[in-house]
Amino acid sequence: MSSRPGDDALMGLHTWVPEATGVDAMAGSMVDIIAVQGLGANPYFTWVRKIRMENNDLKEVMWLRDLLPTCIPNARIATFSYPSDWFTYRKGVKTSLRELGEQLLNVLYLDRKKWNALVLASNRPEFQNIKFFTAGIVFLGTPHGGTDLAGYASFIAKLKGNDSTLVQSLKSSDENLLALSHDFAFGYRDLSIMCFYETMQNRYLGGHTKIQ
Repeated sequence: MSSRPGDDALMGLHTWVPEATGVDAMAGSMVDIIAVQGLGANPYFTWVRKIRMENNDLKEVMWLRDLLPTCIPNARIATFSYPSDWFTYRKGVKTSLRELGEQLLNVLYLDRKKWNALVLASNRPEFQNIKFFTAGIVFLGTPHGGTDLAGYASFIAKLKGNDSTLVQSLKSSDENLLALSHDFAFGYRDLSIMCFYETMQNRYLGGHTKIQ
């Protein structure tokens, strides 16, 4: 099983399957699957579950690398990771949802030449081929309408000396977020889209916060 690259090495587009690179390695791939992490998420552990083995050791199962290829053997599976840390003290980045979308589109554009991004692809002529070849989208717990918790996150970001622009854009009343959702719905109304979300309460921040 592959070893885990460092977080810095995972920034941008990182191909997990196939492990080899080059034209020959990609020849058998009939579809590209690109997984995009959430804001402030770890580029590796976002996709990992630790399982207790019989010898009591913990095994890291990275489902994009270890499980998904058995279901879709002819796919190239990659992750797109980007700087979006708003929580770590004085290490936050100043960016926006559209800027992050631009980063993803530019990476995909360069990759083809040698997951906000799709909204831009529907409006920008140079990215039309990306939209045309997008077969489907799966959202995992994505707050399309924003979240009331964005206000708390914004307060924490400022408290830690970080820019809060990114998390403020997730407020349920944010006009830019509503416009982004509207543009996406209009531009991709004929696409196959699947949304998954949790229906059970979960505790975060040491068990003091419930999210449903």
